[in-house]
Amino acid sequence: MPESEINLTSRVESLLRTEIIRGRLAPDSPLRISHLAERFDSGPTPVREALSRLLPEGMVDFAPNRGFKVRGVSRDDLIDLTTARCAVESEALRLSMAHGTDEWASGIVAAQFRLRRQVGKQTDAWSRAEVEPVHVDFHRSLISDCRSPRLLDLAARLAMEHSRYIFLTQPAEAILPGTNPADGAGANERFQHVHDELTEIVLSGDVESAVSTLRAHLSLIVEVLDGLEFWSQRSG
Repeated sequence: MPESEINLTSRVESLLRTEIIRGRLAPDSPLRISHLAERFDSGPTPVREALSRLLPEGMVDFAPNRGFKVRGVSRDDLIDLTTARCAVESEALRLSMAHGTDEWASGIVAAQFRLRRQVGKQTDAWSRAEVEPVHVDFHRSLISDCRSPRLLDLAARLAMEHSRYIFLTQPAEAILPGTNPADGAGANERFQHVHDELTEIVLSGDVESAVSTLRAHLSLIVEVLDGLEFWSQRSG
């Protein structure tokens, strides 16, 4: 494949991933290569290759004679995803805390500061597109010193799939785990408090409390979607 086509494939892959995670390409919607090629100003080959790359990430599904489609969502899938993410990040956090380097601790404080600054820019309506990448980066900082590339790779993939569910809570306005969608005002403070508390516990060195707090935080998305009656709306 020529270098120009390789670069184009990477660009299309990135665009597709973003569109799927942010809910612009809806769950279970068909992914027609000709339509996507036109949408992304590309040829069919880079689109087909990009879709194939997204298969192992859990972003798309493929069926013979039917082609590609956006992977569906379900409560059972979210619970399974949350269980897996809690298991991976709990172990990665334990290992990172066992090493406990100054550089790792400084990275967490820096990520916490960036998250606080970004959350502080939000008003009564959140912008997921602005907050979620910084949110993901904060969680990555917590486990960054686990010294296991495989754990980090698994954590990154699971976090990406989790972000997709966060974006699906309400496409037009952002509601992040740990906030009450009916409240609006004060969501910033509550959301930041959760992460400040997590930072404090992790840096205190209390491993069991840190792991317990992390697992509870990662599981909040299930409660949020249940509170929004998301699944009954989809089935209806």
